[in-house]
Amino acid sequence: MILRKILPVFVGGWLLFMPFSTVHAVDPEKQKAIIELIGVSGALNSLKAMIPQITAMMSDIIKRSNPGVPKRVLEILAEETNRTFTANENVGRWILDTAMIYDRHFTLEEIREITAFYRTKAGQKAITTLPQIFQESMIAGQKWSESIMPKVIQRSQERWKAEGLDVKI
Repeated sequence: MILRKILPVFVGGWLLFMPFSTVHAVDPEKQKAIIELIGVSGALNSLKAMIPQITAMMSDIIKRSNPGVPKRVLEILAEETNRTFTANENVGRWILDTAMIYDRHFTLEEIREITAFYRTKAGQKAITTLPQIFQESMIAGQKWSESIMPKVIQRSQERWKAEGLDVKI
């Protein structure tokens, strides 16, 4: 995949031009391992997959605020969202921010083990399958939440009433 080939070159080059004061004090060996993990895990593809969702949210806001908005307005929004989210400096910042998060939660050895897992057959399946599982789980969680919210509201109202609190839902 092209992203896997250019990721190390891109990040290395980007780090050379980035002011030193903004770089988190991550051990260089660990940072390199984390960046490798980000590449192997398909995390950049996940980031890229979010762009249409972000564009759709922004388009909805514009449509609500500007009924009858010309189609061209939304086309430009989509183009600029994609261009901005995929610009080298923005992707590089995301990679470094993500590296700092991994640094806080995993040791170097754990990073290497996770990377090794993602290189296995099961790891490759996880990369391709987990996004769908997460999406389905979010839908299931929303349905579950909606099914129990009436009980939460009922119980809350009973307690509010018992304590003399007047709350309307």
